[in-house]
Amino acid sequence: MSAGVVGIDADGQITIVNRAAARLLNAAPEELEGRHYSEVVPELAGLIRKAISEPVGRASGEVTVKRTGTPRSLSAQVPSETGTHNGYVVTFDDITDLVSA
Repeated sequence: MSAGVVGIDADGQITIVNRAAARLLNAAPEELEGRHYSEVVPELAGLIRKAISEPVGRASGEVTVKRTGTPRSLSAQVPSETGTHNGYVVTFDDITDLVSA
């Protein structure tokens, strides 16, 4: 799977991070898991807050993540995990090459 996937519980704590997400965010999964999303992925915080506030519980958009090295453009989606706002799964793809073309 090339898409980054981050699971977030109802309290905003990151519960799971796949390898692609860790690579795109330049961090080990254990550095992200158990922490609040706004601390470790502030670039995605606006989309996550939008999904939480929307009645349908989802949001999408493009964000730029700046870590060591070149900034990456990500296309991110935040659909509700269960439809009841108990948690969220953030998925994102690196579209840096597409944006620069």
